[in-house]
Amino acid sequence: IVAIILGFFFPAYFIDALKLEDAEKAREARGKACASFGFLVVFFILLMYLFMYIYLQSDRSGRKWALPLALSGICFGFGAASKWTCIYAGAGLGLIWLIDRIERYASAIGSSEDKEERKVALKDYWRESGQNIAICLVFFVVLPLLIYYVSYYAYGRAEGMEGVGMF
Repeated sequence: IVAIILGFFFPAYFIDALKLEDAEKAREARGKACASFGFLVVFFILLMYLFMYIYLQSDRSGRKWALPLALSGICFGFGAASKWTCIYAGAGLGLIWLIDRIERYASAIGSSEDKEERKVALKDYWRESGQNIAICLVFFVVLPLLIYYVSYYAYGRAEGMEGVGMF
């Protein structure tokens, strides 16, 4: 009856489920510390992308756009300090940010047929881009490096590292 209702051959899927369950035991045997740590990275990646989405949807006329971008960078820093997998997700964020900058440049160029209005729109674009790049450098480069360094400082001191060796 199950095979007729669900439309598949039940014993084959049951055997596959047993194989998956067996693989799960093998994964757990390798060590719970590595396996149980992945949720933290996924959490920070989801937060990074959530804050980037909020930034992309925000009104860029005031300063309200800076907070979601900064929070995205902070989550990137915590994620990168947790596992390097988050750095790859950060590259995806960088690509999304670059596409947004290109779209905003295209809209500034095509904003008006009048040369003076276009000149003002491009001036506003470059002013906003300068502020945006500065915030991104602080929150996606400097702060993540600082978070990474601080998160491994105690380990380095315990191993006897000092000065330049800590880097």
